[in-house]
Amino acid sequence: MIRAIIVDDELLASIGIRSLIDGKEEISVSGVFNTPEEAVAFLRENIVDIVITDIEMSDMSGLDFIQIIREEDLAAGIIILSCHDEFSYAQEAISRGTDSYLLKHNVSSDMLIREIKKVYQKTQYHERLKTREDKKEKPINGTEIYTVCVLRICSSEILQSYDDRSIDTTMLTHLLERIVMHYEMGTLFAPYNQEMFIVFQDDNRKRAEEQQETIYSNVMIISRNISQYIDGQVIFGLSSSFKNLKQMKNKYDEAASAVEMSFYKPEKQIFMYHEPVLKTIFCPFTVNCFLNEDGLEIFEKELNTYLRNAELSHLEIRKMQGQLIREVNKMLDQILKEHLPGEDLIQKWSSNVTLISVITQEKDEKGLKENLIRVMREFREDCLREFQKDSLISVFTYIEDHLEERLSLTELAEIACMSVPTFSKKFKERTNMTLVQYLNERRIERAKKLMQNKNISLEEVAEKSGFSNANYLVRVFKKVTGVTVSNYRK
Repeated sequence: MIRAIIVDDELLASIGIRSLIDGKEEISVSGVFNTPEEAVAFLRENIVDIVITDIEMSDMSGLDFIQIIREEDLAAGIIILSCHDEFSYAQEAISRGTDSYLLKHNVSSDMLIREIKKVYQKTQYHERLKTREDKKEKPINGTEIYTVCVLRICSSEILQSYDDRSIDTTMLTHLLERIVMHYEMGTLFAPYNQEMFIVFQDDNRKRAEEQQETIYSNVMIISRNISQYIDGQVIFGLSSSFKNLKQMKNKYDEAASAVEMSFYKPEKQIFMYHEPVLKTIFCPFTVNCFLNEDGLEIFEKELNTYLRNAELSHLEIRKMQGQLIREVNKMLDQILKEHLPGEDLIQKWSSNVTLISVITQEKDEKGLKENLIRVMREFREDCLREFQKDSLISVFTYIEDHLEERLSLTELAEIACMSVPTFSKKFKERTNMTLVQYLNERRIERAKKLMQNKNISLEEVAEKSGFSNANYLVRVFKKVTGVTVSNYRK
């Protein structure tokens, strides 16, 4: 893509010139300016290949404008479009550094396009030669410091050019190469099937604050220059600085990890790498009240807390997702085990395919939360519907809510609206256990959770989990788990 600007203080003339070239044969007009001053300001912050300008303007002459462009190296090629056919004008323009001199009244679309291409090819050749010479002449002084910057294009598609042809990845790569080279930022890498990245280079003798300012300035220049060609935002992930290029692979990983943090704040543009504070984050989801009226609201609050802690700890996104999948699966399994619903519901929710896709495929935190809460709402509704149909479900729920109390067969049979013999038979068929065995298993599970807190005495554990005393808890614990309480608490 050849980027051009038009500078002419006659509005109709500039509109006419634009209509001749814009969007034709890989030419894009990046801006139209009525004064050279406006054009200079734009050129100082944007990459432009060709400047098309009049030679006589009210505020500044085209000749002075050309001189500023050449002195500051603001554009590679300059084409004069003038009404004056006197040789002296052309001679002066060429002496100031113009590449072509055309007369407005003779110019046509084909002629101007040909001239733009000719000037572009000539200037690109000279730019490459100049770059090679600069590289040869530039001494290696051992004071370089580097930063890897990974670029992620967060857009649905690259903008269409005016002739409805997409600007492909190759064109975008060339544009970035031009920007990086023009502003002497460092080196662009565009590996196949990977995100593009730049190795910024600076002088290590500068203060750290100055180096940081240079990096942020580079990022802003890149963002401004490519924003007109893409539909969306560019996210930048920056590694920590380094002096030895052998570290580049590790620093690329840092920058790639940094850019992943946009998951939490997609509206932010620049992300610096930070060493993870923790490798895992405590992720407790309350199980025993999930089926209550406020259960989903409690889950949402706990999910928000987990995600905030993961962000503040700079936990890698994949690790955060993996841990979240495990914890939510654990929650679902525990609810299913406690309430023992029918086989259809168990089979539907024992498979974690839906859960994995919801957690791993969302591109940002908002999408993850919305879809995970939607899945958990569906799970909750399925459970409640199942429980309404199943007379034993209310018994299992009652047991969980009253484990620390004395529970009798008669009491539970009444809750199920059954006779004691019928209840005992159905309970055994459903759980493959007697009521006493089932109660002991559930109480031992609760005791395990309580014993994780070293500050709770064994007597308190026994009381809160429904055992008459600590000695009875110790005997039942060994019988059910095959492990002594003392060994378990170590």
